[in-house]
Amino acid sequence: MLSPTTFTTRTHLPVRQTARLIVLITLGSISLFQASAKASQAGSFALFGDPNFSFGSSAPNVSTMAMAIQFRMGIPVSVVTNLPDENTAFGPVLADTELPPNYVYGPSFGGVIKNLNLNAPIVTGLTSGSLRTAGFETDFCGDIVERYVLRLFSADQFFDVLVRFATCSGTSNVLWSFDQVSSPRPIANPTPTPASTPFPVQLVSTVSRQIHGLAGPFDINLPLAGPPGIECRQTTGNGGSYMIIYTFSRPLNSVYSATVSSGEGHVHDSSIGVDPHQYIVNLVNVTNAQSIVVTLNYVQDSLGHVSNVVNANMSILIADVGANRNVGKGDVRKVKSQLGHPVTMLNFRDDVNHDGVIDSTDVSIARNHRGASLPP
Repeated sequence: MLSPTTFTTRTHLPVRQTARLIVLITLGSISLFQASAKASQAGSFALFGDPNFSFGSSAPNVSTMAMAIQFRMGIPVSVVTNLPDENTAFGPVLADTELPPNYVYGPSFGGVIKNLNLNAPIVTGLTSGSLRTAGFETDFCGDIVERYVLRLFSADQFFDVLVRFATCSGTSNVLWSFDQVSSPRPIANPTPTPASTPFPVQLVSTVSRQIHGLAGPFDINLPLAGPPGIECRQTTGNGGSYMIIYTFSRPLNSVYSATVSSGEGHVHDSSIGVDPHQYIVNLVNVTNAQSIVVTLNYVQDSLGHVSNVVNANMSILIADVGANRNVGKGDVRKVKSQLGHPVTMLNFRDDVNHDGVIDSTDVSIARNHRGASLPP
């Protein structure tokens, strides 16, 4: 278990707070909370690292803290309830923020623990980790915050790390760091059975949605496997503006970010939907005649299931109303055949400009794109 001195009640808080804030000001490129910030400012939570990891306006729990450490270090980190023979103070300790000069330590990519003040690694070669909650404490600003014990493994030894609040600036503005890092201890079995990892989230469907004027929204299915669905509608505004909706089997707790991981386009904004089973990504500057992959990073659902990556695959070929990867005479004829017809689930692809009316403008768009095709 942890050394009895690890969680000693602090009777010297004003002095220690000052020392920490002085050290934190020296971190240079690290994003800091200003000591002078007002207590009434909006909540913000983060993990000190190289670079920092923001939890946004929600305080982390053990699952989201494990996800943050995993993302920053680039190694798998599982959540456990017990760490046998744990001791973050196993000496001589490699790092201790409580001791002068009160350096701050945190995770860095490639399985590294860094002295963030000196931008210097103190431990390298880490390959996996396990994290458990170690209860709650009250920070300088009066927040009740969670602390954790992290066990990090290399090929033949392990380190115990106390993950604890580093500083605060007003209530609900808290940063965590690697407060104490033990000396290494040998692994009895050089190839231990890895700790269990969280179950992945369950993605049910992905679709591309456009509003067709008064006819309402219509979705093009983007299959989870096999060839990508083909989005044939031409958009206005920020050239190539599309909405992708991910639907999961359970409500979502959090998604760290959304990115275009392959193809041309940018994420304008993204968020959990009104229905918490859904995550909505709005894209801009998506070019025609290409396939893109839009990736959700570090997704957690209401049961704590976690997936590092969730992808949606979409091809864009304007006026390919027949979805055969080419725009030709057949597409023009198909649009013409629906002129003046109401827009329905059966013919919404023929409303190429998705204005709710199938008319000569849609025919012109199809003609103008004849000869276009998707790359093999």
